[in-house]
Amino acid sequence: MSAAGSGRRLHAQEAGARAGAALGPALVALLGAGLVTALAGTAAGDDALAVGGAVAAACALVPLMAAGRVDPILVLVLSLPLPALFASSDLRLAPAAIVTALVVVAWFLAWGPSRRPLPLLHVPMVGLAAFLGSYALAGLFTPHRAAAAREIVNLVALGLLLLAAVDLLVRRPGEAGRMARIVAAVGGVTGALAMLEAVGVLPGRFPEPSGLNRAALGFGQPNGLGMYLALSLPLAVHVRAVTRTAWGRGAATLALAALAGGLVATLSRGSALSVVAGALVLAMAGAWRTTLKVWAAALLAAIVAGVATGGAVFEVITGVVSDWSVAQRAALMLAGVRLFLLNPLTGVGPGGFAEELDQAGVLVPALWDLKPTPHNAYVQVAAEAGLVGLAGFLLFLGVVFHRLLVSAREKGLAPEERNLRLALLWVFAIALAEGMVEWPFSHGHGQLVILVVAAGYARASRPWAGSP
Repeated sequence: MSAAGSGRRLHAQEAGARAGAALGPALVALLGAGLVTALAGTAAGDDALAVGGAVAAACALVPLMAAGRVDPILVLVLSLPLPALFASSDLRLAPAAIVTALVVVAWFLAWGPSRRPLPLLHVPMVGLAAFLGSYALAGLFTPHRAAAAREIVNLVALGLLLLAAVDLLVRRPGEAGRMARIVAAVGGVTGALAMLEAVGVLPGRFPEPSGLNRAALGFGQPNGLGMYLALSLPLAVHVRAVTRTAWGRGAATLALAALAGGLVATLSRGSALSVVAGALVLAMAGAWRTTLKVWAAALLAAIVAGVATGGAVFEVITGVVSDWSVAQRAALMLAGVRLFLLNPLTGVGPGGFAEELDQAGVLVPALWDLKPTPHNAYVQVAAEAGLVGLAGFLLFLGVVFHRLLVSAREKGLAPEERNLRLALLWVFAIALAEGMVEWPFSHGHGQLVILVVAAGYARASRPWAGSP
């Protein structure tokens, strides 16, 4: 390249840097103005004002994230527990869904001009392609095209988020630890708010005979909040374990206690049991002492919570057999199995469970509390995508679990690194266990699971070894 050409290129880079420096403050101002306008419109009930402010904020946020001035992982984690922008019996529009799209767009704008290769070796491409491909195939044979399109778009967005997060975490090795601290902090604040809702300081929508409320916050129902807190808990445990300063360890302890208290405040049996069951994988990774510590801590927490709530926690634990909601969930799962048997190959289509529930409900006379989900991810996938979708789903989960387990068992790791990998494995195991009672890839939960998977693959020393 000639000296003149090099000079022109350098001049163009300097001009771009000056333009970026001048544009940055303007974008920050637009972001702030947009957020204030959106909040004002929401408070006043003015939908047009709220939407206009949100659009302005989004237009500012995307270039700020693309330029690296705003951390996309921070923005995404902050959005996870926020209340839905719109919610009905069939649809819930969570802020996390919109932020996911913005993060993916910002990543693409940053990645495109850089011409750097994608870190495909750090992504479970075979499992991800099988999962998304099988769902897309099932969508071709369903009469419920709109519902199928919505579900497939959601899954594709999570797949793109996985690619974007891996790309970011591979280039910034320290970002995974920072992500864990952010999740722990946000989880601690959310847990504290959940406890305030439980005792009536914040308005509650799910009162219990004990006088307490089942906390739900922005998730709309207690089990959703419980799942979010359960998934966040291992990262809070990790942060407390690796924090060395006295004030930092104290703050981490408070965050962990608040997070655990918030989980209790949801009175979500499935979420609490998922934490306990998920800890079993720590023993599989060689940390069996940690598994025993988790189980002992869970037993102690249950006793303390039972006493503190006047026996409400004990009633929830012992009331499994007589609880009508448990019987209805079993009936919903049976309805899902019946739908699968009626359409064993490709199912009724993604999102089709709710549409076909009347047909299945007739086959399950005991079912009267109709819900748009069978409260079991594996039954839901089988019912909606058949054997094809179930095979793809299980392949994806199995590939990821194997990679995280191999990574956690790797020899010669520094103590903090091993602790982080164990925490990531534990989170994913909780997601697998939660799948027995909820869909773990709903907005707010799915993004957190994807970030954990991305961190696990990015931390692996040899991400291609032992898994596709």
